[in-house]
Amino acid sequence: VKKDDGIAEFWEITFRGFAVHPQNSDIVFAGAEIDTGIRGVEFSKTKGKIYKTEDGGENWRCVWEGDNLARFIIFDPTNPDTLYASTGIFDREAYNEIGVGVLKSTDGGETWKQINNGIDNLFIGFLEMHPTNPQILFAAAGMVVAERKGNFGGVYRTTDGGDHWTRVLSKDYGVYSVVTISPSNTNVIYAGSITAFYRSDDGGNTWQRFWKPREHLWGPPGITAGTPISAVVAPDDPMTVFVNNYNGGVFKSTDGGETWTNSSEGYTGAAMRDIALDADNPLIVYVASRSGLFRSFESGRTWAGLAFGIAYDEPCTVALSPDNSQELLSATDHDGTIIKSTDG
Repeated sequence: VKKDDGIAEFWEITFRGFAVHPQNSDIVFAGAEIDTGIRGVEFSKTKGKIYKTEDGGENWRCVWEGDNLARFIIFDPTNPDTLYASTGIFDREAYNEIGVGVLKSTDGGETWKQINNGIDNLFIGFLEMHPTNPQILFAAAGMVVAERKGNFGGVYRTTDGGDHWTRVLSKDYGVYSVVTISPSNTNVIYAGSITAFYRSDDGGNTWQRFWKPREHLWGPPGITAGTPISAVVAPDDPMTVFVNNYNGGVFKSTDGGETWTNSSEGYTGAAMRDIALDADNPLIVYVASRSGLFRSFESGRTWAGLAFGIAYDEPCTVALSPDNSQELLSATDHDGTIIKSTDG
């Protein structure tokens, strides 16, 4: 583990996401948040960078720099020279105040352009590609300060690789922070906001809302869930979904989002920031949290922390290699440290 060559601003950088090339695991992209030290209306103002390595993480170089943090980076599996990236998150303000939106590269990540035709909220906290049609992507948008100024969030869909976007969900005022597609039934799509969780059974055309009406919140009974941070659908069951939330813990639904249970036994701390499923064994789940990395062998029923011998700063993201689920990448908050495991 080291602070890798080519990554600057070690003490002001937070890695928000990784993407591993589907055909060459030595090629990895990392989306980063750069703290400017400037206070906005409520949160810090941030810039962002996208880094690329072609030697398995030994050396990195910056291939994009802009006025908001970079989080999700997605390869087109049918043409890995095409990539998409999301910028923004619900609790950070953009350096330019208005946000950056969705980015696209068609030359292997060397250059990037904005593709926001039809998107009117440029704080894209979540980006998801259709599992079998890479021309279809969904983006969840919203940011707390922008909402207070009347720029409400929503879920957007493109069917032409980002040339045009259409808002498909915005039933409530609020910040939409996750959207995820079932791998086994791609008509089933989930989305979440601070007030409710949603499911579409027709590819995003119509949506059902699930919430606790008296509280205007979602989640298990008696728990204030907070804003969803990350979500993933079980690879073998479209009705089973795991969600990390801002107030801490992992929640699990086995009935398509209608009801939730707290699936956090073994956790410590709060602020579960990222979640990943083992594609080879859906019982194995990993999360990155403010208090460490955790793994479950029981589909989230119980959890255990993953120790690395020395104390690391707060993990912010976790990703598995698409061709080897024993290879994991994680990164810590603020200091630019990337952690790699090759044994699960």
